[in-house]
Amino acid sequence: KEVAIMKQLDHPNIIKLIETFVDFKRLYIVMECCTGGELFDRLIDAPGGHFSEEIARKTGLQIASALKYLHDNNIIHRDLKLENFLLATKKEDSIVKMIDFGMSRSYLEGESFTETCGTVYYMAPEVIDRRIVYTEASDMWSFGVVMYCLLSGSLPFGNGGMTDQQVMEQVAAGEYRMTSKKWRTISETAKELVSALLNLNPVARMSATDALRHPFFVTKGEEA
Repeated sequence: KEVAIMKQLDHPNIIKLIETFVDFKRLYIVMECCTGGELFDRLIDAPGGHFSEEIARKTGLQIASALKYLHDNNIIHRDLKLENFLLATKKEDSIVKMIDFGMSRSYLEGESFTETCGTVYYMAPEVIDRRIVYTEASDMWSFGVVMYCLLSGSLPFGNGGMTDQQVMEQVAAGEYRMTSKKWRTISETAKELVSALLNLNPVARMSATDALRHPFFVTKGEEA
């Protein structure tokens, strides 16, 4: 399923599948080479452990563009997290590449899912609750967690050695704060973007298309 999905993809911010081949025991997937490491490590190494608002904007814009491409092509990623983005090079302005489509699925228009999957800190509340079906809007919640991390250097849910169950309870309640010292210097526009993505109601949650039109990503009067 991962290979079938990756063969469909052609976007500058999504890792490219070069070829596949098999032997008696294994399937080999050859992908383009990215030498810049994980976005997670780049964030940890950043001054203060978080990105400047401008770098967060440039990074988030690329992720939102990749998400719009996926969702426009009826593909849901289902495991968005900092570790699933690579930097193409070690340069400061390197482009970001989305990776790891092992949990991704193609879907028909209006189709939804019930399987709980992904990484607990990034899971949308509707993914955690097995009684509720979910859609590509769950990716946008995960994107909201990523943006929160890029701007502040910390997770919105699950800091402080909490168990997975405690994290899930916090996510289900939508309990996060933007009141720490780091958030005092972050613009209201950035906070509005994060809040629109971390909306408990998936129907009201910001889509990838809407995210690209948000003032945080729009510069000089032009839509990103």
